[in-house]
Amino acid sequence: MKKLEMTRLNLLFEKMVSNKTNIKEQKELTKLYQTYIDEDREVLNNVTPIHTQKHAG
Repeated sequence: MKKLEMTRLNLLFEKMVSNKTNIKEQKELTKLYQTYIDEDREVLNNVTPIHTQKHAG
């Protein structure tokens, strides 16, 4: 996720917690949050779990 998107996500999240978001911002927050989650899943799916890695020796 780009730095600008992450900054916007944080700002909207803080507004949401204080009940100061409008409908458009709520939808934007939902979209940004979903992007954040999806990108994290992609990273996790590309990582080999430690217990399945073969050790030299």
